[in-house]
Amino acid sequence: MTPLALTTQYIKQGACNACVDRFDAGGGANGTVEIYDGAVLAVTFTLPNPAFGAATLANPSVATCNGLPIAAVAVANVPAADNYIAKDTAGVSIGTGTVSVTGGGGEVQLDNVIIATGQTITMTAFTVTQP
Repeated sequence: MTPLALTTQYIKQGACNACVDRFDAGGGANGTVEIYDGAVLAVTFTLPNPAFGAATLANPSVATCNGLPIAAVAVANVPAADNYIAKDTAGVSIGTGTVSVTGGGGEVQLDNVIIATGQTITMTAFTVTQP
């Protein structure tokens, strides 16, 4: 590996770590991930603190959420959860992304994207990638 390629990977790793460190910023105890179908909030997951482990020194750099799987109870019926809003410990929005069923390729993956009020939903994967 050339020094330039290695330097680029360290930059990507640093950027990925900076992104996931934002989950633990703010004045509260834990960051959250709100799961939506369009604009309808279906379920909110409370993340551990720290929310993520260290990013990989790979290309791309990837950080994986700590404490998975994480379960939460749904607050609304939705036919197909498809997006999320991530918030820091103060409730400030820090990012958005895709949701899929486990193995479906979303940044956030759930055991079920067809959600009913009162149903326990499990977040099985959550990764942040710095390409």
